[in-house]
Order: sequence, then structure tokens, then C-alpha cells
Amino acid sequence: MAARRPSPRKPASKASGARSRTRSTAPKPAATTRVPTQRAAREPGGQNLLVRIYMFFAHAVGAGARALSPDKIAPEDRRDGMPFALFLAGILGVVFGWFLIREDFAVWLHQHSFGLLFGQMAFALPLFMIVFAIFLMRNPSSTRENGRIGFGLFLFVVSISGVFEGGYVLANPTAPIEPSVAQPEGLSAAGGLFGWLITVPILSIGGPFAGWLAILFSLLLAFGSLLVMTKTAPNRIPERLREAYVYLFGEGKSATEVVDDDLEDEIPDAYDGTKVPWWRRGKSDGEKSFDTGPLFWRRAKSIMAVTAKRPLVVRRMTDSFWG
Repeated sequence: MAARRPSPRKPASKASGARSRTRSTAPKPAATTRVPTQRAAREPGGQNLLVRIYMFFAHAVGAGARALSPDKIAPEDRRDGMPFALFLAGILGVVFGWFLIREDFAVWLHQHSFGLLFGQMAFALPLFMIVFAIFLMRNPSSTRENGRIGFGLFLFVVSISGVFEGGYVLANPTAPIEPSVAQPEGLSAAGGLFGWLITVPILSIGGPFAGWLAILFSLLLAFGSLLVMTKTAPNRIPERLREAYVYLFGEGKSATEVVDDDLEDEIPDAYDGTKVPWWRRGKSDGEKSFDTGPLFWRRAKSIMAVTAKRPLVVRRMTDSFWG
């Protein structure tokens, strides 16, 4: 049986060889790297034109508010944007609530905005907004914690709305005060939603004195809001009143100065509370134990004069002598 011979392989064609050589020898294109585009830094020059105009007027009003302030605020600590918006809201409130209130559109706007919330207090609200805006410009949040001031001021405005609510009930005993019945017209004529909220527990009792009790409660709440704004504890009210008197009129002495003067009066010239008394000094001090001559009598007279006025000083000197 004859053995089979393997069939010889056919040589690759010249075309395929040339094509393979072309693939291997062809230069590869350089890989393109994408350079990430950097975002442009936000600079004042890149802001919107309206924002730049708004901040220009905000800084101008803020500079006017800080003109009479003794404290200098660094430019990076100034926050004039939000206070200026509050200032503009107060100006608009003055225009629509004071000068255009007889117009029909102004009345409708009042009854469905701040009048709905604060009632008759809404007519005085623009003044509070302007004053608070100036305060924020002079005392930015970056240098002072203003949350307590804002909360106290809001509580004060709400409490005055409660006073108007109680007065409305006294003047109109049969008028409805519930928001679902009174509607925006009735709420704006009384104390608004906030005034109704803080007085409804008392007004729900009824009776001829319910309005007076609501007014009394609202006044107590207003007094508490003043204590919150001034950061005054009830036991420090007399001290705060003295400080306010000194600040407003520049007369008298503050509490700290009065205490310092009392301490100075209690301590005689011979013993200042920190050094060794002159009658116990040794020779190491370079002086005699007891002075003689005019200096001795002058010190003795000062001690007797002080001890006659201050019994507390006598006790201190005795303790130091025997101790």
C-alpha cells in the first residue's frame, strides 16, 4: 500500500505579502491628547451687567450707612447685597403703603401681601425694614452674629400685630376673626395672620376682657423681644438702663467704672491688696519696719480715715495682720 504524500503549501501571493509589509511599515498617526478646557475664573468683570449695577448701588448705600460708624469694616467682610434688597423692599413699601394706598391696585396689593400677614402693622413695617437693612450694612454677618437680632425683631413685629388684633376685637366685638371667615380684607384690617395666631388662645376664651388680655399678653411678648434683641437677662435690666443712659447722654459713670471706684475707696494707701503691708515689711525691702516722721503720721491718718468709712477694710486689714 503506497504512502500518501503531503501536499505542498502554496506560497503566499506577492500581493498579500506586499499588503502585509505595507501595514507593518506604515507610520502610525500620533495619538491626539485632549486638553481639558479650564473654566474661566469668576471675576467681577465677568459678572452679569445687571448684577454689577445692583452691587454698585448696594455698595453705595452701604458706604453711606457706614459713614458715621466708628468701626471700620474690611472690604472682604462687607455684605451689602441682601441688606440692599431689604432696603429696596422698605422703599417700595413706603411708596405703595403710604403714598399710593388710596389707589385700588395698591389696596389689593396690601391686602394680599404684608397686610395679610401683619395686619395694620404692615404700614409701619417699611420703617423697620429700612432700619434693619442699615443695621446689617453696619454690622455684617461676617463680623457679628445677627440671628438673635433678626429673631427678636420678627418677634417684636408679630407681638405688635397681636396688639392690633386685640384692639380690633375690642372695637368690633361681633366681627369674625377666623381667617376662613374674615378673608384678606378682614385680616388686613386687624392683626393679620401672625396677630391672630398669637392671640387666638386668649380670644377663644371670650368675654368682655378677652381683648384686653390679648393686648396685655402681646405687650409682654414685645417686652421679651426687646430683651432678646439687647441680650439682656431680666436681672440685668437696671444695669442696661444705666448703660443706655450713659451712651445716650454721656453723663455719669458706667457700672464697671462705679465698681472700680468703690474698690479704690475700699483699699487704703498703705495696703493695695497685692503687696505686703508696710507694717509687716522686713529689712529685706530696704526700708524700716515702721516709718517715723511725717510719712508715718500721714499713713496713719489715711488708715484711720478709711477704716472709719469702710468697716470691710478693717476686716481685711485684721485678717492680713493675723493671717
